[in-house]
Amino acid sequence: MDNEDDNEKNYWHQILGRLFEFLLVPVGISVFTDVKVVKKLP
Repeated sequence: MDNEDDNEKNYWHQILGRLFEFLLVPVGISVFTDVKVVKKLP
């Protein structure tokens, strides 16, 4: 159950990553979207 909650909380990261890919890759900036997102703030 916790795993499902974590996945739902990280959808924003996937959307933001796709947006950055769309905007930045054409101008030569690499975007990596497979980076793990931290669960809790430091």
